Amino acid sequence: MRAVARVASLALSVACGAQGAPQHAPRTNAGDASRDASASASAIVDAAIEAGLDRMELLVARHDRVAPGTREIARKQIDLDASKRWDSLALDAFAADTCVRALFDADAPTAITLVDEKNMTLAQADAAQGAIGAAGPVCFRKGDVVTFRFNGESRLRIVVWASP
Repeated sequence: MRAVARVASLALSVACGAQGAPQHAPRTNAGDASRDASASASAIVDAAIEAGLDRMELLVARHDRVAPGTREIARKQIDLDASKRWDSLALDAFAADTCVRALFDADAPTAITLVDEKNMTLAQADAAQGAIGAAGPVCFRKGDVVTFRFNGESRLRIVVWASP
């Protein structure tokens, strides 16, 4: 059980961007460093999943670090494939001025777009993991209606938090 807890803790640290031990030898190629970090993060997430941790739960566990003081308003797992490349997650009209953050995790890069009722793009991402509102929450007025649209060929998990 301790091994599972250690793997989960390590996976969360890597997923949240925590830095490991300082490296004393400078790297000469930034591309190699990026690939090494990506491969290492993938290996840790894979180990966490093999230890019985669900990828959706890994996203949910990042709440306090990514969106402290918010409440979860949506959680969805979507299977996009060659026959169904598009899907969406519509949020109800906001009852008050509201800000949202969303984390996603997909098995392959997936295009995600946040649009309003007029189909205006408010935020977007095209990656296998990340956040909508990566630089901070995306805010709306009372009565606004927004939809997350997904395009790709993978299994995608998304969690949306809102404040207030």
